Amino acid sequence: TAYASFVSTSKLTGTRSAPVLPDSQATILEARLDKSAIRRVYERLAPMYDFWAHLTEAKARRRCLEIAAVREGESVLEVAVGTGIVFAELVRANPSGKNEGLDLTEGMLARARARLAKQGVGNYHLQVADAYDLPFPDRTFDVVVNNYMFDLLPEGDFARVLGEMRRVLVPGGRLV
Repeated sequence: TAYASFVSTSKLTGTRSAPVLPDSQATILEARLDKSAIRRVYERLAPMYDFWAHLTEAKARRRCLEIAAVREGESVLEVAVGTGIVFAELVRANPSGKNEGLDLTEGMLARARARLAKQGVGNYHLQVADAYDLPFPDRTFDVVVNNYMFDLLPEGDFARVLGEMRRVLVPGGRLV
């Protein structure tokens, strides 16, 4: 099977990457929750989200931060901050820059605020907002970061949301 082939190759090469399925086996599952259902689910998940995220997202979060390469004094936006795991690192890397974060749910933002207060980081603003309609003027941010949101969106909406992110980036800005 494709999985057995992946495991064998991984053991030989020492690499750990996702298996590549032939096109005939690859599928994209359609998002099944509307925004109100997503809000309800993530309001309930907020208290336990960090444990799950630690198990499943740590490597991707580290890579995201490496790629973003935030420099002091930049204007940074994180879309879908969740409990603020990445956002706290962005703020720490940019103590005198502009740091904005948004999420669809107040429950996740409450956790993010608590994390930031506990870590003693400042100079940030968090708000409830929607990735489909970012509440910022055009060409505002040097860096826009997003982790683990697109799996909640219908594939047909990807271009619209990415267009919003691009709209708020300065020319030559980085979208991670």
